[in-house]
Amino acid sequence: MNMYLWLALGLLVIAAIWDCLEEISEQEKTTYTTEEIELAEYLEKKQAINGIYLEAVAEILRHQKR
Repeated sequence: MNMYLWLALGLLVIAAIWDCLEEISEQEKTTYTTEEIELAEYLEKKQAINGIYLEAVAEILRHQKR
């Protein structure tokens, strides 16, 4: 009986530690500095511009082949 009690307590402690680690990792994921947010916005805009540029170049090449 004593062994089952210690096993149950051990599992309870492991579950509590696991829960704390999950909360810490969630907090780290959602914390961004203003510089990181601005960089992400800049990169998204740059990627959109590059996509438009590549589409335009592809269209020009299609017209040159004709």
